[in-house]
Amino acid sequence: MKRFRNILYLGHRYVGLAMALFLTIAALTGSLLAFREQIERFVAPQLYAKPRPGVPHLSLVELGNRAQQQVPNGTVFSVAIAHEDQAVVGFRPKVNPATGKLYDLGFTAFYVDPWTGNELAHRRRNDISEGLINLMPWILQIHDKLLNRNWGTTFVGFVALFWLIDCFVAFYLTFPPVLRNFLRNWKTSWRIKSNAGPYRLNLDLHRAFGLWLWPIIFIFALSSVMYNLRFELWDPVTTKVFGARSIYDELKDLRAARKAAKPLQKFDWNYAIAEGHRLIAERAPKEGFASGEPRSIAYDSGLKAYGYGESVQGTFSSGYIAFVPETGQVLRYVSPIASHESTSFFIERWLRRLHTADSLGAFYQTFVAVLGLVITMFSVTGVYLWWKKYAVRRRKSVSVATAPERAGVLS
Repeated sequence: MKRFRNILYLGHRYVGLAMALFLTIAALTGSLLAFREQIERFVAPQLYAKPRPGVPHLSLVELGNRAQQQVPNGTVFSVAIAHEDQAVVGFRPKVNPATGKLYDLGFTAFYVDPWTGNELAHRRRNDISEGLINLMPWILQIHDKLLNRNWGTTFVGFVALFWLIDCFVAFYLTFPPVLRNFLRNWKTSWRIKSNAGPYRLNLDLHRAFGLWLWPIIFIFALSSVMYNLRFELWDPVTTKVFGARSIYDELKDLRAARKAAKPLQKFDWNYAIAEGHRLIAERAPKEGFASGEPRSIAYDSGLKAYGYGESVQGTFSSGYIAFVPETGQVLRYVSPIASHESTSFFIERWLRRLHTADSLGAFYQTFVAVLGLVITMFSVTGVYLWWKKYAVRRRKSVSVATAPERAGVLS
């Protein structure tokens, strides 16, 4: 048992050292991302319209039409009310007849005033050279993939996987070495000793905070694996455990089945919104929610289908439905009520919400931001504890090596 514990201890020490820098980067950027919208409103206020309390938004149709007039070299394929004071319009570039190539629209995101349809701003995501307007997307890129699109996501995913495994190792190592008086001895691991020296204080901070916050740390490690090792690990495991196919596999099959379908010749906004609303309204009484206002409309060129979303009263989520333009056949439906989804989708939904602090209020946002600082503290205290023990071992090895020489001098 002692040998097994020593092996785990060494694993925890060196895995922790290897992860320390990357966990610190993820934690500090995550603290900022917990308040992503608030920070973005401060550093890039041009992305948001001046509020008009009591004034209704323009319809999605009108917003799309007005945006289209402002970008003649692109074709609108989506419109969404992202926030009460912001709408986002998606464009696909048209073909330049002079060159036969697609126009460079100069942006990847186009923001409009939801009350007027006028452009607020546009940006090419993740291009930090555009200044503060891209600060938060740039931070998100660091958090997700260390700014590297090729191997960054996978690398961060494996760091998250080792972190997840290490959560259980670290929890076990807080147990007292012997089972006698287990609970009484284990209490020490949950406490921070007052008037402790630097080493003991760092040990207590590292160990006690890890125990008290273990459930939420585990959730963040697990959700990080979900985000970054989606296809390599998450989908295969959840398919085996829950017997439900992943959303991505379902969409892949749907796109393959729709490959032979003819693409849409004309985007019929009014039909898409009316049909999407009807299809969601049909499900509302059966599932116990009240449908609300249209929030998004899009044409998915892969599915060759409309996607429609609307607000739903009394829930954190919006209802979403994808359907075939020609027949109204439903291809994909996402219920706003989690109990009407599969177990795996329910788990994913809540992991995503807890990880991003989405729609859970200012208190939880603050908690997540502070948690990022605590995880950084784990890295700092872990490196400090290793360094102090390394220094002690080094002094002992030097003492042993010089002992014969000193003995000769004394004799």
